[in-house]
Amino acid sequence: MRKVIIFLTIFLNIFLPHCSKQLLQNEKNWIEDIIYTEKGEEYKCRVTKITSDSIYIATADTELTFPQKEIRSIDLAQKREGHLWKKTTDITDPILLQSLKTDLSEFSDKKYVDIYCKRHLKIEKDSSYAYSIRCIRAICSEKGRNAGNINFNYLSREEKMEINFGRTITKEGEVLHLRENAIEDASIYSRIPPYENAHERKIALREVKPGNFLDFKVTIYGKISEESPFILETTLGNAGPTLKSIIRVEVPRNFDIAWQNWKIEEPELKFSGRNKILHWEIDLLEAFEDEDNAPPKPYVFPGITAGINSNWEKTYKNFNKHLEGEYTPQSSEPEKIYKEIINLIRFVDIPSHKAACSPKSVEEILENKLANSLDKAYLLYSALLSKEHPAELILVRSKTRGELAKDVPSLYQFDGALIRLGEILLDPSSELNPYGYIRPEYQGVSGLSVTKDEFVQIPLFEPGKEKTSISRIIELKESGEAKIEEKMKFLGSMAIGLKSLRYMREEDKKNMIESYLNRNIPGSNITDLSFNHIDNGKPEVQIDVRYTAKGLALKQGNFLLFHIPGIDYSAYSVGATERKYPIYWGKLGKEENEIKINIPEGYTVRYLPKEISLSNPFIEFKNTLIKDAKTITYTDYYIDKEELIPVAYYSEYKDIITQIAELSEEWIILEKKE
Repeated sequence: MRKVIIFLTIFLNIFLPHCSKQLLQNEKNWIEDIIYTEKGEEYKCRVTKITSDSIYIATADTELTFPQKEIRSIDLAQKREGHLWKKTTDITDPILLQSLKTDLSEFSDKKYVDIYCKRHLKIEKDSSYAYSIRCIRAICSEKGRNAGNINFNYLSREEKMEINFGRTITKEGEVLHLRENAIEDASIYSRIPPYENAHERKIALREVKPGNFLDFKVTIYGKISEESPFILETTLGNAGPTLKSIIRVEVPRNFDIAWQNWKIEEPELKFSGRNKILHWEIDLLEAFEDEDNAPPKPYVFPGITAGINSNWEKTYKNFNKHLEGEYTPQSSEPEKIYKEIINLIRFVDIPSHKAACSPKSVEEILENKLANSLDKAYLLYSALLSKEHPAELILVRSKTRGELAKDVPSLYQFDGALIRLGEILLDPSSELNPYGYIRPEYQGVSGLSVTKDEFVQIPLFEPGKEKTSISRIIELKESGEAKIEEKMKFLGSMAIGLKSLRYMREEDKKNMIESYLNRNIPGSNITDLSFNHIDNGKPEVQIDVRYTAKGLALKQGNFLLFHIPGIDYSAYSVGATERKYPIYWGKLGKEENEIKINIPEGYTVRYLPKEISLSNPFIEFKNTLIKDAKTITYTDYYIDKEELIPVAYYSEYKDIITQIAELSEEWIILEKKE
């Protein structure tokens, strides 16, 4: 017996280590860990043991031990789908194998091409769900090197995310798997603890080079509930073309599915076992390319919203059930209550669907001293109700996310809130918002009144509420220099932007305005400057400025020549011969100018630019030039009548803008009388 024990001991200590090395060299189930030493060395290995003071590893050739103090970092590899694949010859996935045969030569001018994209939402009987996204992407040019840096969002309290795999297949035939140190997970709003529920998982795939293929898949797990009314909401398309895109929504047969789609054919209904499936499929979707003033992607690309069928009555009742607390304001007048709320709570621009679809309690909002659009609107709603004002709380969805899917009841569709008080709508988000103003992202959208359980159309502000008016009086000297008095009045989003100047130093404000003046009238030098209404809740901002301008006019013998002072209309927005997408402004607007030029003694008007009057359904422009013995008065107005100009009208729109821009190049000529 003793001889047997001695034999086994010799076998385990001599023969087995040798066998282990052979297995490490030959076993397909080899997982590469990486350790990095303080000396800058890198070991691809398997970490076999970690103690308080040492790290034990096995490489393909030997076994090593390192003191902990000599190790800078460790990257422990994870087993994921396909982790055994080292070469293309190891790959067993038919979809990936077929994708690798794609001829990339026709896409050489693109950043990348998505060969295969699949989104699959599977809902179980207990309303738990798994939402997976897989993409096979080929890098086509140097411009596509960033296409391997990929982000996925999820809600950390309600959901968990799994990276199923991430790999690069090189043109040399190697399969390079995602490293653990190339994965980062963090709260999107980590500096704002009340809203740190929104998380982002980032991955960086290896060797993102032209000719290489990327293959990645993630799955988000959660459970549909009143607090987490998850739905699939996607807009197809990317910065590269997509050759095949598949969307599947799978539920038990006894579940009803609600869906709505845009710019895509209706889905095919399939059955598999005890489940039913909605299946959308698109071949060859063009790249979403960069274009000036392009609309948000949902305006031009196919979109799908789908989930478990419900009804809006149940949705708004669930919402109202979670409203907690009451706030009693100091004042009883609606406008004073509004001002109290917007100044009491700091606004943080965090969409509610990325944090929580129901508002926080009044107590929590007051304790946090900051709130997003939904929470701040709820606090105002509570305050108004406490003073018996018939306020309504209206949930809204920003334009950048596309149209509201009224056939798919879910709070997940909304990202902010407004208050309706009689005929007035209030947007109590930013402390800079005047009473009755709504940010452009919520103008012209559909909303849901959770007070009255009805859809509400939020108006698109008329051009006069988004207006810039400039009045300019110019004393022109014979030398060509000028003294100028100017009043600039702003309403709407421009006024709100200028109200933020209250936080700037006087010197910085002066430098900013002087820079603006010099773009229109070179050589401007401010002598006096004042701001009105940037520190109060009035809707307008006015800037009064006095300045001099050297060389406003060019003196040539008995003539003074100059362009219309301060008029610098540009045709930049219509520089392209044709457009791929509509022109998108996101709001209506109006600009108007009145310029009075007092001409030098002894001069008369020799030539004035032409007057023009142009109009179509999208734009309107008119100018006038009136002269007398001592003055020239120029006026104009320019109106954006629609927030979006369709591609079909681009040529007509371009022609009008070009004619307006030509005014900036026209000369006014004064002649000195002999």
